[in-house]
Amino acid sequence: MDIDGDNFLDLVSGGFNSTPSLGYAPVYVMKGGTDKLKYKTADHLHTVSGKVPLMNSASCTKPCFADLNNDGLLDLIYGDKRGRFFQFNGVKSKQGLSFSDEGKIIRFSDAKTLKLDAGYSSPHFTDWDGDGDLDLLSGSKKGGVFYFENEGTPEDALWAKPLVLLSPLEYSKTGGAASPYLIAGPDPAKTPQYVTCVTTVDYNQDAKLDLVIGDHSTLGEDYESKEFYTNDIGNVWVMLRK
Repeated sequence: MDIDGDNFLDLVSGGFNSTPSLGYAPVYVMKGGTDKLKYKTADHLHTVSGKVPLMNSASCTKPCFADLNNDGLLDLIYGDKRGRFFQFNGVKSKQGLSFSDEGKIIRFSDAKTLKLDAGYSSPHFTDWDGDGDLDLLSGSKKGGVFYFENEGTPEDALWAKPLVLLSPLEYSKTGGAASPYLIAGPDPAKTPQYVTCVTTVDYNQDAKLDLVIGDHSTLGEDYESKEFYTNDIGNVWVMLRK
């Protein structure tokens, strides 16, 4: 996206550690230029007054942008290691798009914190049900894809409890509570595995949104033993909507 309004696309990324005192931040931006394959050194993404948009010690962040209050400005939303979602509203600035100093944690319609128990939330917003407002999709540490319907309006979202579009993996009992292993899916070469991220596009041009899923997978000759090994890879999957 063009974060600074200079007509060049910029690259935005989350961060593993979000401790400002140590020089870390939850969201980074690498500004683009005339060479579409080169970006400037990563810098912290700041709020309108130069603050780091951090809440509740969020880490392992995954940012996205969407106009959640229908004011014509993109808002910053990111997920974190604990499965939460944080929102900083977009505001106008001399440098282009910026974000409010004060953020908020996104909540269900019953005011409870909207959270994925599996952790590693990775938000993506789209009108999944075609009713004119933005719904929330997310992957998780355990994989899968979760759908949170917006039962409110384009200006004031009310988030329903999640529906599972793609089932996550399970934990085995062999790893123990402190460090459980994830059980591999039926075949890691044929289905998305764990630490999933999701976006949507009409991949086959049938007027229906399809899921595009990234994952973290571990393949090996004996993956059927239900433990992960060191042959780590990442895949991109397309799941066509019926």
